[in-house]
Amino acid sequence: QQPANVSIPDDSYTYINGFAEEEAVDFLRLQLQQPQYPTDELQRLAGKFSGLPLGLAAARSYIRNSHTSAENYLTLLEQRKTASKIEEDADKWMSQFYDKPELLETGRNLFAALRLAVSKLEPQAKSMFQLTAYMDRMRIPIVVLKDDVKESPAMRNLALNSLVMQVEDLSLGTVSGIDNDRVLTVHEVTQLVMRLSITEHQEKECLKKLLDILLKYFSKDNRYTKSGKLTELLKPHVGKALEYTKEHNDDGSFYLALARLSEVYGFMHTQDGMPGNAEEHLRAAKKYIEDLAGINWRDVHLEVDQKLREYGSFISLDEQGRVEEKSMKEAEVLYWKLSAASKRLPDEVFTSMIHSKVIQEHDLALFHALGKTPTDLAASVRNKEPLTPEQYKKMVADGIAIPTDRMKEVYLPELYASISYSLGRCFFYLKEKYAEDLAGRDRLIRSIQHAYYVSVQIKKHAGVSVLHKYLAEANALLYLRLEETGKSPEEQRRDIKHAISRYSEFVEGRGEYFEFGVLKKSGQDKYSLMNCHRQLVKCFNKLIKLSDTQEERLACYEHAHTECRKMIEYAEQQVLRDDYGKIVERPERLADYYNTAGTFLAGDGDRKKLDEAIDWFHKAYELEKEKEKEDYPLSGALFGLAQGLARRNEGDDLENAERYVRELLELYNRKWPGKKGDIERAKKIEDDINQLK
Repeated sequence: QQPANVSIPDDSYTYINGFAEEEAVDFLRLQLQQPQYPTDELQRLAGKFSGLPLGLAAARSYIRNSHTSAENYLTLLEQRKTASKIEEDADKWMSQFYDKPELLETGRNLFAALRLAVSKLEPQAKSMFQLTAYMDRMRIPIVVLKDDVKESPAMRNLALNSLVMQVEDLSLGTVSGIDNDRVLTVHEVTQLVMRLSITEHQEKECLKKLLDILLKYFSKDNRYTKSGKLTELLKPHVGKALEYTKEHNDDGSFYLALARLSEVYGFMHTQDGMPGNAEEHLRAAKKYIEDLAGINWRDVHLEVDQKLREYGSFISLDEQGRVEEKSMKEAEVLYWKLSAASKRLPDEVFTSMIHSKVIQEHDLALFHALGKTPTDLAASVRNKEPLTPEQYKKMVADGIAIPTDRMKEVYLPELYASISYSLGRCFFYLKEKYAEDLAGRDRLIRSIQHAYYVSVQIKKHAGVSVLHKYLAEANALLYLRLEETGKSPEEQRRDIKHAISRYSEFVEGRGEYFEFGVLKKSGQDKYSLMNCHRQLVKCFNKLIKLSDTQEERLACYEHAHTECRKMIEYAEQQVLRDDYGKIVERPERLADYYNTAGTFLAGDGDRKKLDEAIDWFHKAYELEKEKEKEDYPLSGALFGLAQGLARRNEGDDLENAERYVRELLELYNRKWPGKKGDIERAKKIEDDINQLK
């Protein structure tokens, strides 16, 4: 006890962090020797307790005395009943170091100490902090936690500030960043303690609350870097939340939330250059919706077969070429089953998933352009606040949102179309995987067709044009038309010209498209124009190779050059800079468009255009290297630089080309080892460079 005549300033504490990983392993090694206790297992154990000596000491004792492995101990910690027993054993072990009875009440082990600290949080702060028990421990964007506070925006911000101060005062976590960019990091063992401190019923309620919040903020719209940053930050936290929620879905109460979050989580894997990790989550999302809607594929096939017998054909021909009639009929059957299930959903689904969604900055810009921005919506977007009922009501009145009664028949069909689109798009990322698996390939293509034709059914029966009708054609069906192999030159020309016709129509920008109740696209927009012009560049580039005469080749080249110029023009118009010239917002995949320009110019054979192509590849490379993740645009830039510099072969070009191709091979071998074709292509470039030396 502190003597009355001694005064210690509040800020004179010395903060002691846990062991570093290497130190923690050395500490454990004092009693846990190899080979029974491999280093990687001890590293995971150290991470579980964030290197905190008190927790590691008790864990080390338990493992040694029970002759169990560190891996088995970690597994026991993840189970509620066994973890509670481990806590009791840790308490008994620690009690030998406490001789004074009064110290027994202070919490003798790390679990008790952390539980005591959490209990000291004020009720609202504790409610918010408990949500983090079911998230990843690192870089939690705490702006989403304020959604737990049912007060005005000002009071929600105050509650968030209070949470930050209390968590740091009690050493429960650390916060970096300011305002809406603050991120929280907590100890993994703190999360475990919070999970053990509540009942299973309370845990389920906590998960429901967390999922409702994540559904508002976690979105597939990652078109721009700044607005997509929050989704990037949330991705690992959604992954953790999905793991915990699956354990509590025995009654199917989480089907809808699991479906939506699994889809976006899987989609984000494709956007992070890891499509191999996406399929599992996207297939799970599709299964959740089918279970929710009671879709039995045996029954679907029986209904479809009956319809096909009535029509007498599996394939029909129209102005777009071959259209699979079976996919169309399946979409009809699916629509009615999904729509019926959608109408049975409780009203709270539409309140939490649609009426209270968080609007993105580029959506706000669209509303501004139409002169239909609800009062205070700009402030809500800036502060990352969900829509209010009044704002959504005004949006409905202005025609930029869909009323609830119409959404009730549309929501599940639209979600199914969205999931089917994301799943089907995996084909474009995993072509080598499905080169031999033709049945799997056909299932993914069928998924794309379902996305399109279910969207057609939504328009036909509910009068709503959903965004995935546009996306499924522009970013999937037309891609398939252009990339399908085994066609004669005449068939190739036919399909390319069809794609040119459709993309040219999209450039005209007619029509409005909604996404889950809110207007997402109206008329021409720069992002869509940029994308359509890129596809037109690729179309005319293909026609150049199919041209029979020099005159025809020159005409196609001029068309491609015009489209390339327009593509770059619209791309650059979307790049926003601050007063110092630093980029603050841009299309997330801007490098893709720079690579397209480089590829087109490099194919001409002209020396001056080759220099320009190398410049575009270099711009793409620099953009991608600034990012915290490695994605396919980086590999495209590396391929372009290695090949372009080797072709030019001036000064230190070969040296730089060799450096780029080595970086390319390291990237593929580390991140995409299954892409054997690309690896062989890179090796071939490396060989060519060596021969030129």
